[in-house]
Amino acid sequence: MLSYRGDLNAMTGLHCHRLMTQEAPEGVTGADWVAIQAAHSGYQAGMEILECLPAMARFTGFYDLDVNADMTIAFPERLLDETHQKAMGKALAPPPVAKSNEIVAESGGMFLRSRGARSATVCGAGAAF
Repeated sequence: MLSYRGDLNAMTGLHCHRLMTQEAPEGVTGADWVAIQAAHSGYQAGMEILECLPAMARFTGFYDLDVNADMTIAFPERLLDETHQKAMGKALAPPPVAKSNEIVAESGGMFLRSRGARSATVCGAGAAF
């Protein structure tokens, strides 16, 4: 990151925050200038997107987790509260919605009646397993 900005400043004599508003500096062709501005815009957009992950971690308290000397996880007290755990269990992993004529797997995914398109049926209507 720093070498990109340093190289750009050395080449153009401009600081990055002024890059988008300036005309092409002397010695830089119009096509190169457009490419430089596009690279800068992409870089800035990418940095904003990458900033989302650490921000989410900070806001959710992820950095409160720690590792003990015996390599077990040290949970913050707020995550050990039984009421909180039950509420989060329902919010984060709600029970699957089922209709009376469906088979629902707790593990998710889908039910396949056979191992392949041309394989024998493992389970049919009305069968018990």
